[in-house]
Amino acid sequence: MPGYIRIVLLALSTVASGASLAGARNVYPVQVDQERRSASGGLRNDNPAVLGVIRCHAGPALEARTANTSSGGCLATAFPSPSLGVVGSCFTSNSEHLATIRSLNEDSYVSFFWDTNGNCTSVTAITGSLIPPAIGTTQVDFGPVVINNTQNWARGDVASTRNSSDNLQWLQCWVRAQLGVPTTARCSAQMADGTRADCDTTNATHLRNIGTLTAVSQLYFAWTNETPLVASDGTVLGVLGTCSAVRVENSTLTPTKLP
Repeated sequence: MPGYIRIVLLALSTVASGASLAGARNVYPVQVDQERRSASGGLRNDNPAVLGVIRCHAGPALEARTANTSSGGCLATAFPSPSLGVVGSCFTSNSEHLATIRSLNEDSYVSFFWDTNGNCTSVTAITGSLIPPAIGTTQVDFGPVVINNTQNWARGDVASTRNSSDNLQWLQCWVRAQLGVPTTARCSAQMADGTRADCDTTNATHLRNIGTLTAVSQLYFAWTNETPLVASDGTVLGVLGTCSAVRVENSTLTPTKLP
């Protein structure tokens, strides 16, 4: 169809190369300085329990089901000793901070500062070859797909869903841009028991957040105005609503997606 673009972001397989790699690389453990109110580190590492955890998100707080406002933030936990974690975090609605957070991916290093009220004052993202991949990381945060049809939300992380032992659950968002009509997106989730939920949106903030979804992202969406999702043959597949919240988080606590 002329003037028609469709982008689908979902848990597809990747094939690793067997080539030997010898480029320059660094390890960036998470560091938190509470006196300077700063935190930094590589978004991905092989051992979050030792090297620390950083997570940054664009979207409302989890289980915020009616928030369309643009918000986000970062949280870092450093482990100076095996039993002691030092935490730093900030939250923001600043459009430039959010654009920087949305630029993060598994090859990124992030640094952020905050004021005495916990508001972000600076967010820096660096992406390049020096950041190591998190090969072998097994820690997970969201894990596979969970749908709550009482509170109308769904969540999961892309890699854990892909790596699950069943062949039923899946998680995806698509974006459609077509001449003459508003850009539309849909997020969909299906649990291992076949429970499915979808939501549609034209909200600009939702669209920007959906555009940051990657193979190591965690996705959360909520909906209102629920109706049955019906296939062309009349089969009820699940529920379809209007997205009321879309949150995408990139974090140390996601595994590597398997083929």
